[in-house]
Amino acid sequence: MASKTTTSNPPNMQATMPTSASLQKTSSAPSPEELSLSELIEILKFYYTQSVHEFNLLGQRLNWFVIVQSFLITSFVIALGYKMQGLNWLAQFVLPILGVVTSVLVMWGIYGACGTIDLWTKKRRKLLRKNKLVLENFVTERDNSEELAEDRVHTTSHYFAKYLPWITLLMWIAISILTFAIPIKFV
Repeated sequence: MASKTTTSNPPNMQATMPTSASLQKTSSAPSPEELSLSELIEILKFYYTQSVHEFNLLGQRLNWFVIVQSFLITSFVIALGYKMQGLNWLAQFVLPILGVVTSVLVMWGIYGACGTIDLWTKKRRKLLRKNKLVLENFVTERDNSEELAEDRVHTTSHYFAKYLPWITLLMWIAISILTFAIPIKFV
């Protein structure tokens, strides 16, 4: 006897996902009369969960990046300690190139996540502004700024994530140059 399986969203996901009817209404600039409070809250929850998801992705990318960089730096220090005549290919070329490449590659993911976070924040704030009377209990002081650049807390929250790859990129370039400029002599 074959059993019939059905797929459905987990119960906790159903509460956070907006209905297709509420999404269709929001795409045509709703007024407070068109959407009920529960539909607006449902849409706000969806925007919030998307932002949280992107922040989690950003954190995972940063964790991955820091782990990779720590292994590369450790390998560089160990390779630099080998007593070699002439060029030390691993310490002078291979590891700095890997450090530069990983720094550049992670920038795309980090800037993409930051841009997506900004997108969901703009959508949430737009919904809050358009339905300010109905959602007044959900509006914070930071939600009143028109542009995200005006919200200093939001913009500075991305600084570490955005600048860490640049710092490590410059570090690897400096390390690569210094390994040629400063000869290491073993006694």
